Amino acid sequence: MWHVGQYDGVIRNRDPDARLDDLTALMDANTSADLHRVLVLGPPAAYEREVSIPLTYFRNAHDDDPARAAETAMLLATDPRWRVTAGPLMEAIDASGIVAPDELDLLARAFISADANLYWKCPDDWFSTIAIIVSESEDAPHSLDRDVEDTDEPGPTVAARVISGGLRRWASARVVRLDPSTWAVVMARAKELGGEAGGALMRGILDSFDAVPSKARTLIRQEAMKSGRSDVRHAAL
Repeated sequence: MWHVGQYDGVIRNRDPDARLDDLTALMDANTSADLHRVLVLGPPAAYEREVSIPLTYFRNAHDDDPARAAETAMLLATDPRWRVTAGPLMEAIDASGIVAPDELDLLARAFISADANLYWKCPDDWFSTIAIIVSESEDAPHSLDRDVEDTDEPGPTVAARVISGGLRRWASARVVRLDPSTWAVVMARAKELGGEAGGALMRGILDSFDAVPSKARTLIRQEAMKSGRSDVRHAAL
């Protein structure tokens, strides 16, 4: 399996021309396939904080074609350009009605159960298969040959997508609201993950607090008050 590493989130070059090129590529992506390619392979030129911008890209690709909309939603929401607004972005995508509810449920469960990343399979036609032959002899040249057959079938190329705390919080709140009995499972996952990810899941449970059975609320608040994260403790208060 080959991996396409996600951009590390550090904007090193605040070149206005690079940002314009980035925005143009995203705006010109009028199909899901085009938008997926830009989101996975195009290096971000700036952080963005306005939810309406990625929502416009989403609508451009899917207003007339809802196919693969859940994939696009995942790639947009896990893109470092909108890391700080990932949760509100998922809420806006949900409100658009383009992604089927059952697919949003699947995304929410994936954001909860995954560790640091989700992995998205890139289309096979994005890359050329290249066989690299390294000779045992130090005198023999190394060769790069596109026509050489390899006995081992290469695995798929996947893109690693980092799950932000905002996405975990959105997912936790959605899952608990849909089925309040899941609060204990989500809280156990929050303890397992710990740190920012676990704290985000706890925030989601607290966001859906009114849907949780009344007998469980005291326990949830007690657990939240023991959190090492101040934002979780403040939310519990």
